[in-house]
Amino acid sequence: MIRLLIVDDEELIVEGLVQLFENYDKLELDIYRAYSAIEAMNWLKRTSIDIVMTDIRMPVMSGLDLQREIRRLWPRSRVIFLTGFDDFHYVQDAIRHEAADYILKTEDESTILAAVEKAVGYLQRQFESDLLLEQAKLQMKTALPLLQKEFLWDVLQGQIRLETVIAQQIEELSLSLDGKRPVLLLLGRVDDWGAYAKPSDRMLLVYALQNIMEECLHGSVNTALISYDQSKLVWLVQQKEHTLQEADGSWETTMLFLTSTLELVQSTCKQLLKLPVSFLIGDKPVAWNRCAENFQQLKLMLTSYLGMKQELLMTEKNVAEHFQEAGHDRDAAISVSMSKMVKLETYLETGQKNEFFTLLSEMIKLAGGTSGRAEGEGLRLQLYYSMIAIYFSHMNRSGKVEAIRMQIDISKLTKMESHPGWEEALEFLWRAAEVLFELRHQDEEERDREVIRAIKRYVESNLASDLSLTRIGEITGFNPSYLSRLYKQITGQVLSEYIMEARLNKAKELLKQNPRKIHEIAEALGFESATYFARFFRKMTNVSPSEYREQ
Repeated sequence: MIRLLIVDDEELIVEGLVQLFENYDKLELDIYRAYSAIEAMNWLKRTSIDIVMTDIRMPVMSGLDLQREIRRLWPRSRVIFLTGFDDFHYVQDAIRHEAADYILKTEDESTILAAVEKAVGYLQRQFESDLLLEQAKLQMKTALPLLQKEFLWDVLQGQIRLETVIAQQIEELSLSLDGKRPVLLLLGRVDDWGAYAKPSDRMLLVYALQNIMEECLHGSVNTALISYDQSKLVWLVQQKEHTLQEADGSWETTMLFLTSTLELVQSTCKQLLKLPVSFLIGDKPVAWNRCAENFQQLKLMLTSYLGMKQELLMTEKNVAEHFQEAGHDRDAAISVSMSKMVKLETYLETGQKNEFFTLLSEMIKLAGGTSGRAEGEGLRLQLYYSMIAIYFSHMNRSGKVEAIRMQIDISKLTKMESHPGWEEALEFLWRAAEVLFELRHQDEEERDREVIRAIKRYVESNLASDLSLTRIGEITGFNPSYLSRLYKQITGQVLSEYIMEARLNKAKELLKQNPRKIHEIAEALGFESATYFARFFRKMTNVSPSEYREQ
């Protein structure tokens, strides 16, 4: 969804443009209002804006000054100047600063709509699929040296911890990072490879994803990328040197930039590469000798909380809060003895039921199948009790011990001898896993429903306040695009339609029971003016507020 910010110190112009774009079905827009450049800056500091349509002459801060700030904060944003002054000098200055377009307020609606369509087209063309794949092929041939990847992986695995050694090797390997400054970890995951089955195809797409990330970051930070576990990636991120001289809080600005940029990366990957991707951002930069601990912690969060949900964008703090609310220990880890057990654990934690049972079947065959031959007793014992360790660790982390106890006899899990034979023990293990997957599925559905309930509670309690996707995302801790998709997936309704319905229902209630004037009701429902409220009400009901009250 494209975010459009309309800026003008004349309220009627803003409301007229908002109505124009709300009624234009050809474009899917998330529309924001600002009645001054200062108010526009407040929005720009909170979230990324794709297109800004702004007046030039405004008090305190002009549209040209605003454009300079936009280019500093969000270099990819397109600016359209809409003004009543047909002055060549304004046009010249606007073009000099790379304005997307310049149109007069006297132009007709089709010209205004065409200008926004042109800007949308420009944004989309920035990530043409063919160009991305060509760049990816080139990058494959000139991939970063293997030594760089091995070194960074050793750091993340805790095999290199001495900071002087780390700093020296970073310099020797010509990495763009600084071994003397902390580094932020950012984990990514390809949620579903879809039709891309070949390893070569997947490698190519990883490079394409890296190109998209670099294009979106626009050189604002230094990064290094490592891919691992086939579908997962980790970026090491540092601010550039010039940002270190800024005032305190520069990392907060960088975090906001990263979060908004990753939302653009997600939408671009889905649109051009047909790849859903999720991201988890560390809370803050950590010292190089703490990277291994932070990496293990984020990996656990990525698998055990984000699960198999697609296109999530979360921070370490968001996930930790959800873990805490659910009574989870975010530092918990599972110690297993066989390499395939690690995969089984991951499949259970992420809800990959088919993959879990397929691998379990393979491991049962390795342990001698379902027969109880004496020569395979050691392998069977190892398999059984390794599985039990995974089950109990999952149950404790999920807080579902009592719920599981109601469906299976947990005491039998700890005693293999309590089963008549090996075949019966396997059946019990299989049944226990099915219960665990079912309870996990119910948990995920309940979490999604609770998010929807939280959205509705906030909307119903704040009809007169800011109900933008950005604000609702701030309240719930999820990124706006994910919220919009989740709401439609669960309810079958677009979130903006629900907000309009909520305001309409409240308006009807107030018009029926409340003697307040129309403009007072409009203000109580968050409408900028009584005129705009009247247009909205007539559009939804085919009668004016006054006519509805009389009826």
